[in-house]
Amino acid sequence: MAKLLTTQADMDRIFERLERDYGALNRKQQAYAIREIGRVRGEVSDMLADFAGNDGIIKRRRAGMVLRELDVIEQSLRDHGTLAIDNIIVESSEWTVTNVNKSLGITISKSSFDRVNEHVIKYAVKRFGEDGLVLSDRIWGLSG
Repeated sequence: MAKLLTTQADMDRIFERLERDYGALNRKQQAYAIREIGRVRGEVSDMLADFAGNDGIIKRRRAGMVLRELDVIEQSLRDHGTLAIDNIIVESSEWTVTNVNKSLGITISKSSFDRVNEHVIKYAVKRFGEDGLVLSDRIWGLSG
């Protein structure tokens, strides 16, 4: 059986290590999100270059096609952005619950673990920020 912690100093050391370790995971997640946004920006640039003439100007008769293509890219960004953020939330929640339990010597059942993760995920997705928006609103704003 794992050693039970008895002092605040023990807990402080554990949570400082968890904070440092989570920082590494979070940097990896941020890099992933930035790469995804960069990929979409590249798609938009390539698409605009394809529609532009040699002079770099998109002719008025092609503007409708450009707008339809941008609508497709916007929807793709919404879909991929939501999926990427959802995956990051799930990964973060699972990492945190697993590592806190392991570090504190706690064993919880799979159903309890899943229930905790479900509550964390719901909170992250449905929480209103200082701007009054939930996460999906921010993704829609970014993609638009």
